[in-house]
Amino acid sequence: MDTKDVAIIGLLGTGAAATGAGIYYVLKARSRSDDLEEVLKQQAELLADMKAEVQAVGIELQNAEYPMSEAVANGIRSELANYEWKLNKAQELNEKARELGSERDFVEEIVEGITDALHEIGLFLLKPVVAIAVGIGIAKGAMYFGPKLMKSMIEWIKQSRGGPPPPWTCGGCGAQFGTQAELQAHVESAHTPTSSSAAIRQAQAQFKALSVAVANAVAAESGLYRKAGQNWEGLGWQNLLGLSFGAMAVENVGIGTAIELALLRSMTMVLLAA
Repeated sequence: MDTKDVAIIGLLGTGAAATGAGIYYVLKARSRSDDLEEVLKQQAELLADMKAEVQAVGIELQNAEYPMSEAVANGIRSELANYEWKLNKAQELNEKARELGSERDFVEEIVEGITDALHEIGLFLLKPVVAIAVGIGIAKGAMYFGPKLMKSMIEWIKQSRGGPPPPWTCGGCGAQFGTQAELQAHVESAHTPTSSSAAIRQAQAQFKALSVAVANAVAAESGLYRKAGQNWEGLGWQNLLGLSFGAMAVENVGIGTAIELALLRSMTMVLLAA
């Protein structure tokens, strides 16, 4: 018996009853720890499996001819249909781990894992897009998740296959770039956030008019998260720059309604000085 176990029994007192209670406590704690270890192991295996499958589908999408034939599209949808079981399993394991004392959010790890898996094969989807797709998949089933994620991936690939102009458009001056990184570098070098309190208040008012999902996406892309709900006049210029880029990123991906996209575009214009 471990020293810690003996100490626990000692704290409970002496005598057969106390010793018995101590042994029961130690065995129960050990069982709970073993159960949690097993759940965490299952989570790791499921996450690795899901990442590998997303990468396989992503590579298949990259190699496909466009416009995609119905047969290929149906085949990919069929592959993604397996995610209904996997997403439900992920949610179930998350709840089990929480009950056993884990503070990790496995669903969040799934979102990060899928995003990373796509980035590794050159598909740079925004994390909020993947988060929304995963949330819908858990709530309504993978047949909602699959087409939404696949559509985003196809649209991204088509941009690099001679389709429409590059998707990453600067909301401050309209310049277009082939990648998100190029847009971010442009914004940081070519645009300075405004120091006008009136402009900052106007931009924040436009932000508050967004739906919760779109506003959260902007906050996440800017790196501010909950700080985006504070008074923007008290934020540093780096934060205002981050908010500008976050609004552009979400606008380029196209999350939200036409009105919300117009609000995002206006928000970046008033935040960035000419």
